[in-house]
Formats: sequence, C-alpha cells, structure tokens
Amino acid sequence: ALTSWKFQVLAHTSDLAYALSSQELKTQKELMILPNAPRFLREGDRISFSAKVSNLSEQVLSGTAELELFDIETEERLDAQYQLVASPARFNLDPQASQALQWDITVPAGAADRGEIGYRVIARSGDYSDGEQNRLPILTNRIFLTSTEAFYLRSNDRKAITLEALANAQSPSLTHMGYSLEVTSNPAWLAVKSLPYLIEYP
Repeated sequence: ALTSWKFQVLAHTSDLAYALSSQELKTQKELMILPNAPRFLREGDRISFSAKVSNLSEQVLSGTAELELFDIETEERLDAQYQLVASPARFNLDPQASQALQWDITVPAGAADRGEIGYRVIARSGDYSDGEQNRLPILTNRIFLTSTEAFYLRSNDRKAITLEALANAQSPSLTHMGYSLEVTSNPAWLAVKSLPYLIEYP
C-alpha cells in the first residue's frame, strides 16, 4: 500500500545527553497496479474489467499488464470461457504518471454453479512487477421456483399424476433442478410442521 510513515529515533547517554532525529518515510513500489474489480458478476454480464497502473519511479517505464481468471480450487485458467482475449495489455508511463487499462469479459451461462472465481492482475516492466489477487462472486440471473401438488391415495389405490406446471412449461430458459416426493400417513402432521414458520411470519 502507498503509505507515509513518520520515523523517529532517540539516543541518550547516562548523563542525559541526547540526540533526536525525525524523518518521513514512504513505502511504495516503483511500479504499482490497482484493479477496480466489481463487487460481483452475474451470469450473462458483459463488462470491462479496469485497473490503474502507476509509475512512481523517476524514469520512463514500459511493459505489460495481464488479467488472469482462474478456478479457485484447481487453479485452472478460465480466460477462454469468459472470452478474455485482450490480455496482456501494453503500457508506456512517464515518471509519476498513471494509465487506465481495461479488459472485456463475458460471464457465461452456468457460471454461478461455480460460486466464485479468482482473478489475478499483474504488471511487469523490466525488473519491476506488481500484482493483486482476489475472489469475485458470481450470481445467477435465474429465479428458483418450487411447484407442489398434493394428492391422496387410499390403501391399494393406483393413480396417474401429471404435474401441469412442469408438463406444459414453455420457457426456453427453464432448467429442472430436482424432484422430491414426500409421503405421509397423517397429512395433519404437515400442518403441525408449518407452525414455526407461521409463528414467525410478519
């Protein structure tokens, strides 16, 4: 981090003669890159991922900056899946100057199943380099709906059930997530199990 510090040193002898020195110190690298990442991504987004590269030295610096997208668990690169093709980007900086860089990415469908991805931004110029790595959550743009249907059977009965909400669905983006069947010999028990929810309902 670009930080200023005040450094003080005190020396003294046993007869109370002393010397005091105070100086300003600044911790910084000659080349620094600061990504401007979004708080999250959503499936289907097309965004420009931006970063600022700064030359804090007293000489001209030329080099490249690269954005990497990767799977957090396996370190597998995901650049192709997110259509990241303009990396690395080149920069040429005068002393004490900064430059904005950006990379276009497209979040593919189904990316939210991964939960989050990692990104890594690295700038290099000769013997100088700087980088930052972090996580980026991915949200789904889908709405989860639960369709339920109750039916009753007597002992030894047989019945064919058609779930109309599923059978007649016309949405091209519909994806079935799962099915469950719950059987109870006492339907009143389902009403009893719903009481805690009803008590807390506003």
